[in-house]
Amino acid sequence: MIEQLTTEQFGDFLLALMKNKPKVIEELIADIAATEKQYEGLAKVIPSLTPETSDANLKHQLKTCMQIQAQQALTMRKLLMLVLIGTSSSDFDADVARLANKFGRGDEALREMFRQKLQGR
Repeated sequence: MIEQLTTEQFGDFLLALMKNKPKVIEELIADIAATEKQYEGLAKVIPSLTPETSDANLKHQLKTCMQIQAQQALTMRKLLMLVLIGTSSSDFDADVARLANKFGRGDEALREMFRQKLQGR
């Protein structure tokens, strides 16, 4: 599942997203909950490490951390796919310009938006 997606597989993924948006939202909510649980668990690991920590306990903690890292990598993959969709949107430049405006950079963002439009991007 972690292998690199082919163009065809990514196309299948996009169609699956379109066909089942409620499931996508459900998975994102589950990922948020899992991430919170993972954070809480990892936050407990560092203070528990002492010179007296046994090798068996260290191995167990390392294995658990690696499992969490693998889960987080899958979550990151899903999020990056969704980010790719968002940045590919025709509204992306306008959304960025609106946000830049809120941070006092609206004029520059509009100039860049128009520059890109004139270049056919």
